[in-house]
Amino acid sequence: MAPNVKLTLAVIASVVPPQTLSDLLLGQFDMENDFQLLFQWLQPFYIGPGSELWEPLVRVKAAAKHCLRDKSQHTQFVRLYLNSVGKAFHVHFLPFLESALLALVIEHVASLYAFYRRQTAVLNLSPLALEMLSRGLIAIFIRHLQAPKFLTALETALRQANGDIPRLWLKALANVGMKPAIQEIVVRISASKIHDHVERTYSGVWHTSVLKELEEWVRVDLYPFFAVGCIDSSASSSNDLVQIAHDELISVRISEIYHIVLHFPRSKFALAELHQCLSLELNPHALHQYRSRLVESFVRECHSHSLHLGSSTVSVTRLYINTIRAFLLVDPTGVLLDKVARPIRKYLKSRSDLVQQLVRGMLDPDPATNPLIELVHELSKGVSPTNAPVDDLTDLHWCPDPIDALPDFKKGKALDVLGALTSIYTLLSVFVEEFTKLFGNRLLQWNKYSTEDILRHVELLKARFGSNEFATLDVMIQDIQESALISSEVSHGPVSLTILSKIYWPTVADSLSDNDFFIVPIEARFQ
Repeated sequence: MAPNVKLTLAVIASVVPPQTLSDLLLGQFDMENDFQLLFQWLQPFYIGPGSELWEPLVRVKAAAKHCLRDKSQHTQFVRLYLNSVGKAFHVHFLPFLESALLALVIEHVASLYAFYRRQTAVLNLSPLALEMLSRGLIAIFIRHLQAPKFLTALETALRQANGDIPRLWLKALANVGMKPAIQEIVVRISASKIHDHVERTYSGVWHTSVLKELEEWVRVDLYPFFAVGCIDSSASSSNDLVQIAHDELISVRISEIYHIVLHFPRSKFALAELHQCLSLELNPHALHQYRSRLVESFVRECHSHSLHLGSSTVSVTRLYINTIRAFLLVDPTGVLLDKVARPIRKYLKSRSDLVQQLVRGMLDPDPATNPLIELVHELSKGVSPTNAPVDDLTDLHWCPDPIDALPDFKKGKALDVLGALTSIYTLLSVFVEEFTKLFGNRLLQWNKYSTEDILRHVELLKARFGSNEFATLDVMIQDIQESALISSEVSHGPVSLTILSKIYWPTVADSLSDNDFFIVPIEARFQ
């Protein structure tokens, strides 16, 4: 922009080219009249609100053509003209912008735009000068319309429009270079509407699918508002709004993830749609942030609500079971499960009654007395998935671990519930000892428990943990079976024999000393 020199009659004369012989036919008086006509027609450089626009006379057009016939001087003329318009804007438009209503301001902007277009058409400038004038006028409009007060008023009006946006407003502002500002406002309003709608409509709704309904609302109800605000239909897409809706739903589900896991399996729809939204996320950085926030939110809520002395071992175990199933829905790779499960596993391992609760949970088939009834079903499934490590060198379907996997993340690790619970302890002997103790007590209470049921449970345990682990229990069952056979052969009234192998019955052997013996004269009954 040239120095702030106002366009005056003398300035116009200075940019008019030197006269030629043909100019003599006009005469000096005609030349002065051309200068005067052009200068008078260019004024005022700013029109007030409500001013009428008049078409220029033919004489004015001829004067403009004559005075600006040298195209090499057009850019200098445009610079001076823009200086004059800029000063007039500062004096007249700025106070009007501060005091007038939004509708009046936009209406006046439209009239000013028409006024300057009329003048531009009459001047018959060169393409370069015309482009320079157009850019300069838009810069003047933008410089004044970017005022925070005006933008705030415009955003408030668009928020209150409820989809019925005055298209003429947006077109008038777009004509003077405000399209980017309008689009930014419309995107911000659309994102806010999506946020409010998701929070209000879908918070706590986990038992049914909501994603299709949300996408339909975006495309049918919200997109028309968004498309009008974007002005240029080629620059707008409902897919952009759908992605924003997915992001908002992800954020809501992250904030609810602890309670969603607690309500599994009723909340499986919410978990499946969370997995779907994460899978459709195109921005790798955003996806990483969402996965990190999901882990942090769940672990924080676990420490706050469950991983403390006020929670029972059973309740924490149930939380872990739900966590396994829920997070495998969200992330089938198991990376997120590996991260959120570590603090739960560490806390469960510190509970002294965990082994007892797990063993009883696997053996009690009554839902009324077994809060861990899921373990009965898991045990009845038979052999667990293999725990053998995967050889990356021979795996034809090998793929690298996810980028957010922890360094000691192991692919091929058993992901079933029972395998995850028993792997809390490095050695299975702690469970085998508890099983042996429990079954030993039941075997001695032959009038309450069936040997066949115990044998069936033992076979399931062997299929899960290996037959070699239960050698002691096999001897104990054999003792009871042989004792029953002997008793049936030598039955004499109320007498029943149970012959035990001392070293295999620790619960009985521990209660007897080497000096204990029976002083009951029963020999005669077997003679």
